[in-house]
Amino acid sequence: MVYSDNYGRQFGDRAELLLERRIFPNELIEEWWQIIKDILDGYCSTPPELDLDLSRVRNSIEVLLVDGSLTAFAEHNTFKEDIDKLDEEYISLTQVYPPWVRIDSHWWSTRILKSACKEYIDFFGPTVSGEYGLTIQAVE
Repeated sequence: MVYSDNYGRQFGDRAELLLERRIFPNELIEEWWQIIKDILDGYCSTPPELDLDLSRVRNSIEVLLVDGSLTAFAEHNTFKEDIDKLDEEYISLTQVYPPWVRIDSHWWSTRILKSACKEYIDFFGPTVSGEYGLTIQAVE
């Protein structure tokens, strides 16, 4: 999607003010897509590293999704629709992990991957499958 200069400028201004980094809609969409692509390709880092990426990217998206200065733009609905599609993809690649379900958490931080490399799986140990009945498929 190509966003108007006016929306892009306002988005960048709000990002700089709220997130302390200037970023534009397409760049933020690309960052979220890159995390999802890494998961599709067989994520090979630990859950805390994924959490860090999620907090940097998806939390930032959420801040801007609900920002009143941006919701006034019709294009903001398109941005939201693009994010919704990526969110659906992320949900399809993850599962709710009961211990992480906290009232103060965003929905994306209460999920674990359905498949990942050994490093990710080993972080949880036998607790995931034994105590919670969840399976993380190993990929190479």
